[in-house]
Amino acid sequence: MEEIKEKLAEKYLKTEAYFNISYEVFKKIIFENKFLVTVIFILLLVLNVMGAKAAEKYANLVKNGDIEGFIRAVSESFESTSSTLLGVLLGILFIIIMKNVASKIENKNTFSLLEILKRYFTVFIFEIIVFGILVIIFCLILFMGAVFARGMISSGAKDSEIIFLLIVFGSIGVIYAVAVSFIYWIKFLYFKPLYILRNLKFKEAMFYNFHLCKGNRLRIIIPHLLLFILSSLLSIPFTVMNYILGSPFSNIIAIIFFVVNVGINMLISIMSVILGVVIYLNVEYMDLKKSKTVKSTDENNLFENNEENW
Repeated sequence: MEEIKEKLAEKYLKTEAYFNISYEVFKKIIFENKFLVTVIFILLLVLNVMGAKAAEKYANLVKNGDIEGFIRAVSESFESTSSTLLGVLLGILFIIIMKNVASKIENKNTFSLLEILKRYFTVFIFEIIVFGILVIIFCLILFMGAVFARGMISSGAKDSEIIFLLIVFGSIGVIYAVAVSFIYWIKFLYFKPLYILRNLKFKEAMFYNFHLCKGNRLRIIIPHLLLFILSSLLSIPFTVMNYILGSPFSNIIAIIFFVVNVGINMLISIMSVILGVVIYLNVEYMDLKKSKTVKSTDENNLFENNEENW
């Protein structure tokens, strides 16, 4: 792994190099963390089974015209603690993978699980607050639309006008939610690996993340976008089979396809985590290298100025 660290610290790498290095690390992580990978797979499988069963239930309710039942079922799914707990546990395991990757590359074999949990939940709570506010404002927009629609109904407006109004408010809500989510994502590209991997305070990590983002956004976006495209392409056969078979639990073939699909998604998710760490380390190393160069230049200039003053 020392060679990998040297490559990352030498210069800004290209996308192909990021993937090559990530793949090398990926093989080691999978081989050396079989138990952890197995647990991640089981959790993902359980979550996907829960999701698939819920989707079947929703589809049947809509098919039967039971809209109230559909709304009730969706509400119950949001209130489900089991899926939330599994999701949190899965997030922690991926953070451990992230920490493990950085430790391997930087040859630091020890890290505190307690510190990982502390930092993970700090980020988790921060994201809940951010997206909680987003959801509240989104709901307020929809509520305003409903209030105006109710007023139009009372005044005897046409159905087409009411529907148009609801579409407008719905569109505003969706655009707002997408825009805020995109801004958050684009502003915090390096925050999670930075805060998880480095001994920085939350505020320090946030501002250093903003600094690293300058000129380095595409460096991390493009590889992850390519990985997303690959994931989407690989999911096509499974989506087609699911459509043909009707249910992922209809027969043994459907179950096999379902399990394999979960396995592929798991491997791509792990690869995505590794890719993010590799890119982050490269960007950080180069930024520190640049800072040292600037500092050295400033010191030399100061020395020369002092000589001239003499």
